Amino acid sequence: GGLDTVGVRIPRHKLALELIEKSGVPLAAPSANISGGLSPTEAIHVYEDLRGKIPLILDGGKTQVGIESTVLDLTKKVPVVLRPGWVTAEELSEVLGEVINHKGEVVIAESPGMKYRHYAPKCPVVATKDAKAALRRYDSLKEEGFNPVIIGSEAFVLGSEGRQVLSLGKTADEHMSILFSSLRGAEKEYDFIIIEYFPHGGRYTALNNRIIKSAGGNII
Repeated sequence: GGLDTVGVRIPRHKLALELIEKSGVPLAAPSANISGGLSPTEAIHVYEDLRGKIPLILDGGKTQVGIESTVLDLTKKVPVVLRPGWVTAEELSEVLGEVINHKGEVVIAESPGMKYRHYAPKCPVVATKDAKAALRRYDSLKEEGFNPVIIGSEAFVLGSEGRQVLSLGKTADEHMSILFSSLRGAEKEYDFIIIEYFPHGGRYTALNNRIIKSAGGNII
């Protein structure tokens, strides 16, 4: 990426490990999606995005976590999480001592996923912590002729009778597992997405990171 750093990781998926072993060399590759777009969580998503551009797809089944890996910058005195993932800064600090999450404006993206609008569906997206605000925006959009959908936790969409909703389940792990597949389905069927923005902390830090970037920072 034009930087003087390199990111190194080792997957834990059996098929990916076998590919590396058979290759006999480190593998360098981009992500299996269009830059800035939604990440794939199944082989069919890769096919939809990249058919005609790649010769083969190695199908290892549905992704184990659902969102991208944690990226940790070890070039600084205090390690910095550039992209939060399933492994949290709190968990890393138990091994490394102090670890902080990246804050502030991104001038040069030191890691994939740091752009302000990233992981984004093809239709407009807004995020909100307030279920009532989500309902008001939904109803307003319907009056304007849009075909919107509300995406959120089971509790968030509970009172949305008569409106189109997609549930992300009950727990942070469930939310992460189906976030991108839900957004992919939504961009095909609807023309406006209203998505829940969660309280920060733990794995919700990574979840909110993807949500706010998919919405381009647009919070109501």
